[in-house]
Amino acid sequence: LRLKVVVVGSCACGKTTLIRTFLRNDVRDTVPSPTVQEVYTGHIQHHRTEVRLVIWDTGDSDLLLDPSRSSCYAEADVVLLCFSVRDIFSPSEVPSRWAKEIRHFNPLVPVLLVATQIDLREDPNIVRELAQIK
Repeated sequence: LRLKVVVVGSCACGKTTLIRTFLRNDVRDTVPSPTVQEVYTGHIQHHRTEVRLVIWDTGDSDLLLDPSRSSCYAEADVVLLCFSVRDIFSPSEVPSRWAKEIRHFNPLVPVLLVATQIDLREDPNIVRELAQIK
């Protein structure tokens, strides 16, 4: 059994970290680097059935500039729509940008909304940074 998972969301919202943590338990504190598009593979067991995961990590580029992102939605079994809890603007892009894009290219695909970077909610530096935004 094969499952194609497409991961989308705003730039630096934690998509790649989410994927690496899930597949490799790799929780390194890394500086975000822009992803154009990467494909990861892994395996899980579900009810005694081995499932091969093909996970597409997408960038945040404009579709007009990066038509390859539109093709990643083809034959997707599920889309993980990520937003960062540390970025006050990230959640606002969910309906206005990402949901529209997903539904345009694959209207029937199931979408899971994923809050990322929840470990940073109590970080004093992040709290100060968010407090300064008015």
